Amino acid sequence: MPPRQTALLTKKRIAGFLFSFFVVLILLVLVLLYSAPFFAVKAGQKWYGSQGAGYQLTVSDWHWVPFRTELELTGVELRHPQTDAPQATTRVERLQLSFDPWALAHQEIYIRDISLDGLRLSAALRNDEALRLLISGLMIPLQADNSAAAETESAAQQSEAVAVESADSQTASVQTEEITQAEESIQKEQPWRVRLGRLTLNDEIIDWQQDALTTQGPASRGQLRIASLQAGPFDSTAADALPLNLTTGTDAV
Repeated sequence: MPPRQTALLTKKRIAGFLFSFFVVLILLVLVLLYSAPFFAVKAGQKWYGSQGAGYQLTVSDWHWVPFRTELELTGVELRHPQTDAPQATTRVERLQLSFDPWALAHQEIYIRDISLDGLRLSAALRNDEALRLLISGLMIPLQADNSAAAETESAAQQSEAVAVESADSQTASVQTEEITQAEESIQKEQPWRVRLGRLTLNDEIIDWQQDALTTQGPASRGQLRIASLQAGPFDSTAADALPLNLTTGTDAV
């Protein structure tokens, strides 16, 4: 075969290989984009299941539009052991979410639109050794327990006494250096910005229980029904109030 034809054949083979490579690469990216919610749900199920025996997260179906970053989940259920909550299942009929993933590169969480329909949730506020919120089988501490608070207060008093005794031995230059280091540390820590375009809630029922917050205060329980709620826009860096349109009903006991 003449050298010229050999060179042309080699170029065609290289072009064909490059074309096939880019086609496979594009298909792989598309598969990863469209299957992202599947892996996200699996990660959520693994995390929720790791909370203990009897914890289970299920999703009936999901719909994902990757190029518009819009996600819809239907039939979401969180099952957990019966603890202090009145019921052991949290249900969401439909969750719609639209967000901007590119905002994360600028330390910003931007949710364009979020809609929640048919939420059935039980929550309890307990005030025994510590003030804690129980929701969907998860315990969220709101205040340190009394013993830890007492130890912390005692340690703070001891530290204050030691600081007073050693105050005379500290020089002004050392104090100035510490203040400068603290200011530099604060400047390096830039807070994340959170933005919300619109929040919509429809047909939500929340069962609520609350212990007495003081020795003479009453305990309470009831049910909050949210017929509809619309809120937004919201910006964590702005001082403007959050616009809110709410229709509710309550049954207290």
